[in-house]
This record gives sequence, structure tokens and C-alpha cells, in this order.
Amino acid sequence: MTLVKRILNKNISDSFWYTFGEIINKISVFLLIPFYTTYFSREEYGILSLVIIFTTISNHIISYGSKTALLRLIYDYSKDQNKKLIFTVISNLFFILILVLVCLIVFHFISYKNDLVFLNYFKYCYFICFHSFFFSLINIGLTLIRVDRKVKYFTAFNLLKTVTEIVLIFFFVKFLSDGVFGKIIGSLASVMILSLVIYFVSINKNISFSYSRKMSKDYFYFATPLVINNLVGWALVSYDQFLFQHNFGLEQLAILALVSQICSIYKFSMEGVLRAFNVYLYEKMKVVKKGAKEIFVFFISLFSICGFLLIIFKEQIILIISTSDYIAAKPFIAYFVFSRFIMLINLLIIFFLLIDKNSKEVTKATFISLITMLLSSTYLIPNYGFVGAAIAATLTFLSRNIYLSLMLKKSMNFYSLNGLLGIISFVLILLINILFEVNMPINLAILVFHVLLSAYLNKNILKRIFL
Repeated sequence: MTLVKRILNKNISDSFWYTFGEIINKISVFLLIPFYTTYFSREEYGILSLVIIFTTISNHIISYGSKTALLRLIYDYSKDQNKKLIFTVISNLFFILILVLVCLIVFHFISYKNDLVFLNYFKYCYFICFHSFFFSLINIGLTLIRVDRKVKYFTAFNLLKTVTEIVLIFFFVKFLSDGVFGKIIGSLASVMILSLVIYFVSINKNISFSYSRKMSKDYFYFATPLVINNLVGWALVSYDQFLFQHNFGLEQLAILALVSQICSIYKFSMEGVLRAFNVYLYEKMKVVKKGAKEIFVFFISLFSICGFLLIIFKEQIILIISTSDYIAAKPFIAYFVFSRFIMLINLLIIFFLLIDKNSKEVTKATFISLITMLLSSTYLIPNYGFVGAAIAATLTFLSRNIYLSLMLKKSMNFYSLNGLLGIISFVLILLINILFEVNMPINLAILVFHVLLSAYLNKNILKRIFL
């Protein structure tokens, strides 16, 4: 067996387990959707989407890019130095948590004095901040497991995490009748328990209680552009939902939230594959650079096939995870799948850029997309509703993609005719499903054609794997 084939087979095996683990990690969100749509009114479900928005920004701030930063920086130090790096990063996250809580207390006091309309939401915010800190500890522990290539431990822990979270949320919402607040308490209880488990399983043996100012400086230098990128990325997604709620109300926001969560099934599963790949990416940087074109075509094909499967079975998925009250989401899934397809290409390009620690270009690209989002969403959403939101999201990620591609092209040749053909094929499939009511047999026939085309476009990499 050749070295290339051994590397490919090992990465495919690891990718399977990592992807499975990532899907398990995210699956609680989707398994709980039928529960939420049963026990929450559509207005409460809309409020839940706003809570999720705040949870996301809290995670970005308090985790401060620690997962990606550790995964990249850990290869720059020795094993003993990495123990110091882990403690330094966790200490920094604790300081950030304290700072965020102090800011919340100040804002809470100001809101109380001025009787502001969002005063009642502060009770959620404090719990969410603690959730974000413990959630960050879990991600650090899981990152260490990934670096050690303990793929089955990674999957097993994510399974434990999912089961624990579902059970506790179910308990607090159903039996204590705490509504949205019960969901928050259940999530907090689960991450507190699991952070203790991950500490003894993974972090404890990889940490030395010694703080390094130099490592802290390296960490903040690398992570700060990523945090800015994540926060602006949060704004890209959240602004649409705030604008939608303002123009169409909480019930229509609930429909948009369901479309986004269904598309997240696709997005999270593909991210799982990419995040498995980026472990290999930083270990074998020269090999990856050399094969960038083939890698890009492979992921384009994978993204498009899985995205098309979601479009084909969209009605069945809606009815499985929600009720017939949400069937209005069906026509809009194809639009949003394409925006997530572009988003995943962006993520792949970002991973390539981070080989050279080029996180500043990622931040610049995100600000370009922020401007695009503000202009497009402000006009399109009030005038065209769901379709406007989908088009605005596509334009936003497309502008980001163009800039990132130009920056990556300076150091790496990754675009090819095969990659372009894969993208064009998927765009045509989407247009057919948007413009016409295509039945399932025809869509399945189109899927077979697209799979065969993708196999042809990836014939070189498939030969290395199977021959």
C-alpha cells in the first residue's frame, strides 16, 4: 500500500468517526425540534430563536476562538509546552467570562434605572454566559482528543453529551414547566456535568498549572481576528432574523428559524467532515497544498450531493421534526441550501488560509460580507420576505467567497475546471427545483446523474483510494 493511499484511508476513517461525532453533537438541536413545536407556542418558538442568537454570540465571545486557535497553535510547541498552553488558554477564557459578567451587571443596572423593554431578558443572559464558559471547556477537551486521533472517544463523548442534554432539557421543560427558561437551565446543567467529565478524561493529563504571557500573546494574536470574524458572522445571520421579526412578527420568524435549523442539518454534517479534515490539514500542510485542487473538487462534490438530498426529502424532514403548521417552510429550503453551500466553500478556503496563520484576511473578508449583508438584507427582506432573506444570505457569502478566493490564490492554486463544473451542475439542479415543482422520481434520476458526474470529476482521488 502506497504512502498516499495509507494517508487517504486513515483520513477517510477518521473523517467518518469525526463526522459521526459532530453530527451526534449537533443532533440534539434537531431531535428537540418536535418537542419544542409541541410544548411551545409559535411565539415562544420565536423567542427561543432569539435566545439561540444570544447564546451564539456569548459562545463566540467567551470561547474566544479557543478551539481553532488550539488546533493550529498546538503544532508550534512541544508536548510539555502544550500543557502550559492549555492552562493559559483556559485562564484567559475565565478572565473573559468575568469581564462579560461585569458588563452585563452594568447594562442590567442601566436597564433597570431606565425601565428598558428588554429588562426581562437579563435573567437568561447570566445563565447563558456560564453555559458558554463550560461549553468552551468541553470543546477544548474534545480538541485535545481530536489531536490525539482518539476518534472513537470523540464520538462516544458526543453521544453522552447529546443524551445528557436532551434528558435534562426534557425534564426541565416538561416536568417543571419552565418553558424557554427551562431549556436554558437544562443546557447549563448538562454542560456543567460534562465539563467535569471531559476534564478528567482529557484536560487533566494535558495541563500544567503555569501561565505563560508569551503564549497568551500568541493566542490572542491568532484568535482575535477569528473572534472578530465569528462576531461579524453572527451579525450576518442574526441581523436577518431581527429584521424578519421586526417586519413579519414572531410567528413568521418561527418559520424562518425552522428553515435555518433544517439547513443546519446539512451545514453541521458537512462542517463535521471539514473539521475532521483540518486535523490532517495542519499535520500535513505541504501534502495538502500540493493536492489542493483535487481536495477542493472532492468537497464541492460532497457538499452538492448532500445538499441535493436535503432538497429532495425536504417535505418529509419538515413533517418528521415539526408539525404540519410549519409546512410553509417547504418552498424556501432550496434557496437557503445554496447559501449554506457557499458558506461551506468559505469555510474550506478559510482552513487553507489558516495554514499560513492568515487570519487577518479572513476578518477583512467578513467585513466585506457584513457591508453586503446590511445593504442587501435591509432592502430585500422587507420587500421579498423569505426569498429576500435567502438571496441576501447568498450575496453575503458570495462576496466573502470572492475575496477569500483572491487572497488564497496568492499562495495556493486550488480552483480548477472540474471544480467549476461541479458548482455549475449544482446551481442548475437548484434552479430546476426553484422554478419548477419537480417530483421525487425525476429528482432521484437527476441525483444519479449528479453522483456519476461527481465520480468522474473525482476519478483521480478515487483511484488512489480504491486501487
